[in-house]
Amino acid sequence: MPDILKYSSVSVNKKTYKELKAVSNALSTELGMKVSLAKTIEHLATQKAKQLGLNGHSKS
Repeated sequence: MPDILKYSSVSVNKKTYKELKAVSNALSTELGMKVSLAKTIEHLATQKAKQLGLNGHSKS
């Protein structure tokens, strides 16, 4: 059972799920290792937060 203080779940529509799978597969190929959907979402959110200057990230 996941730690509910550390993790939350999300639901996405089928189209978005397919897109996330494609991004995950591309990242997996680029990095040479399997990237889960959860890590793909985490990676995309972190990149966007950094781009927007959120969460302590500065704009570059």
